[in-house]
Amino acid sequence: MHARRVRLHQLAALQRNTPFIVLGSLLVAAAQTGVLAGVVPARRLLPWLALLGLHSVLRLALWRHTARRRDWPAQVDALLRRHTALSLTSGLLWAGGALAFLPHGQIEHRLLVIFMLAGMVSSSLHSQTIHLPAFMAFFLPCAVGAVGGSLGLGGPLYQAVAFAVFAYVLLTIRFAHTLNGKLVESLRARFEIAALAERLREQKDAAEQANMAKSRFLAAASHDLRQPVHSLSLLVGTLRQEPLPDTARPIVDHIGEAVRTLGTLFSSLLDISRLDAGVMEARPRAVALRPLLTRLAEEARPLAQAKGLGLRLHGPEVTVRTDPVLLERIVRNLLSNAIRYTERGRVVLGCRRRGLRIEVQVIDTGLGMTEEDQRRCFQEFVQLQPASSERQGIGLGLAIVQRLARLLEHPLHMRSHPGRGTAVGIVLPTTTPTPEPADPAPARPPSPHIATGRRVLVLDDDPSILIALELLLTRWGWQPVLAGTLESLRERATQDHECPALIITDLGLEHGTGGLEAIEALREEFNSDLPALLITGNTAPERLREARAAGHALLHKPVDPDRLKATIERLARVGAP
Repeated sequence: MHARRVRLHQLAALQRNTPFIVLGSLLVAAAQTGVLAGVVPARRLLPWLALLGLHSVLRLALWRHTARRRDWPAQVDALLRRHTALSLTSGLLWAGGALAFLPHGQIEHRLLVIFMLAGMVSSSLHSQTIHLPAFMAFFLPCAVGAVGGSLGLGGPLYQAVAFAVFAYVLLTIRFAHTLNGKLVESLRARFEIAALAERLREQKDAAEQANMAKSRFLAAASHDLRQPVHSLSLLVGTLRQEPLPDTARPIVDHIGEAVRTLGTLFSSLLDISRLDAGVMEARPRAVALRPLLTRLAEEARPLAQAKGLGLRLHGPEVTVRTDPVLLERIVRNLLSNAIRYTERGRVVLGCRRRGLRIEVQVIDTGLGMTEEDQRRCFQEFVQLQPASSERQGIGLGLAIVQRLARLLEHPLHMRSHPGRGTAVGIVLPTTTPTPEPADPAPARPPSPHIATGRRVLVLDDDPSILIALELLLTRWGWQPVLAGTLESLRERATQDHECPALIITDLGLEHGTGGLEAIEALREEFNSDLPALLITGNTAPERLREARAAGHALLHKPVDPDRLKATIERLARVGAP
């Protein structure tokens, strides 16, 4: 394959050089004819000049015809042979001219013929060495003509000239072989490198496509993959409510901790896959920063208190332009990371003004990092803490933070010192607050139903999750009414006149009405603004924005049972008369 490409390149080079070869030959012939006119008989000079002119015309005509052809790859060998044949006839014409002209004139005329022949050889050395047969076809007749013509003149001077020309011939042949070898080898190397680069590009593209396919699969399968882990978490929570032997209690606790860790790691893998697949889209808008940070601080406070750490919040009343859903993920990951790597002291969630921008910072008094660790910590699957550490992650938290910050175009900064803690900040642009709607929706009239306070409606299309929620809610003292579709749930819920205290529904129902629509339908049914809890395994930002905009509580699968219980109790207190 490379040999044919080399021959094609040789043919292209000969084609490019042909006009210059012909033009140079005609100029040298004209100069030689002008000098030898009146010295060499016209019967020898004019026929040679005519033959050379006809040969030049033929060569240019064939060059033009070849340039228009499109079958070079198929005919490359034949076209190279034709170039070689034309070079041979040109060499024979110049050699014949030398033999015809050398016997005439004085010594200066004879030396002129030899030098002009040598000049033609030198020009051919540069223009035709790319294809050695074409060069040798021109060079050898010229060399024989120069050496033979010099010897035929007789005398020591011309014998010395013949010897000098013969030495020149040998050196030229050696040089031509060496130059041709280097040219051909460089062409082969170039084509091999190009072929290798193409194979590497194809392999790189294949690897990237495989990686993207993996990421798209995980991103698309996010909901389905979260379902069994969520169900397992709820069942473990139910098992904890049962009276167990003293020897079994620690086993259940360890199982619960393993399920909780599995859920956290699984969520991280799915998040990084969605980011790699490019299915996350940032939709920035004006966001009040203080309420967002307050909610995240309260969410992280129990975890900090469990480790004996203080958690402080310093958040000014300021409006920033960002995507609130993605910003929540960033700050939540930073808080979780800070608490995990801090054994004593405190964690601070605060803000610092940077001109027209504001930097949200998470500062801890934990282990800290060296400069080398700071460069590595944002890479995937990098763990800087010893593997034996409790609740160790898989090194994706900061990788997710960095990707989300890039998606939002928010600069990310880190400052850390070993043994003195770490500060990570993300810089947000400030903006003016968005005006509130002028005409808020009218309040729904009081419900004619009688609320019992312990009745809860549960809607989920996964039977295993319904079973787990029924067991768990019953042990918490609730009266669950469960169904897989809105129609079935409405039918069961309206069999008596009791108004439920709460609605729990999956956000992404696969069949029939979605979670948000189901909440509105049930509120209409009971003519009451029932508190609602959305549980979802869908991490698509647009779906999460819809849930946030509706004002409902939102938990992500897999849900920790303790957090689920606390959220249900809080919503029930809010909705109580």
